Amino acid sequence: MLHVTCYVKEIPTSHFCCLGLCQIIRTIIKNIKTTIIKNIKTTIIKRSKQTIIIKTIIKNKTSKENKTMSLILSEHFRLAEFTTSLVAITRRIDNTPPLPAICNLQQLCLHVLEPLRAHLGHAVRINSGYRSPRLNAAVGGVKTSDHTRGCAADILVPNAKTGREWFAWMMDNLPFDQLIWETSPAGKACWIHVGYRGAGRNRQQVIGHLVKR
Repeated sequence: MLHVTCYVKEIPTSHFCCLGLCQIIRTIIKNIKTTIIKNIKTTIIKRSKQTIIIKTIIKNKTSKENKTMSLILSEHFRLAEFTTSLVAITRRIDNTPPLPAICNLQQLCLHVLEPLRAHLGHAVRINSGYRSPRLNAAVGGVKTSDHTRGCAADILVPNAKTGREWFAWMMDNLPFDQLIWETSPAGKACWIHVGYRGAGRNRQQVIGHLVKR
């Protein structure tokens, strides 16, 4: 059965960072077209330098979630890596990010995760990326969590020793808002939380494990 969906978004231009609105929209539409969209019409209306109205009409045979999850955020990262959640699946929570959150995730990839991957020389696995407000509440996240805006990711580490080495390198070489060493309640698992809010807005705040040099 053919589904017709109409999106009308009013978005501050500041959300689109340095890549530019038109480039981001073209990238999104291109990736959607080459995957599952049968018919798509997008109208971009500039109201002012601060605000843009986007109207998109999509006809397809799949869910809203599937339309967006194949998007490429950077050379080595796809949107699906930041939205997949067992809690969301089991509780049937829609974890599809809005366009501003997608842009924020893209900046996180470009400025933090891609440089980390290049340094390590292998893939970086994401444990938690974007969380919709409903999903964030379900996992016990604070309401102001950067995860809800696509400004943070939790990075899986193979073990504590290696994780500390990654943490130390990130602390010395990457721009970030917060860098947090986190562990599970039982202490059997650990991961690195990193947030990126954009140039000029990052606090370079380090919380958690003290790394011995």
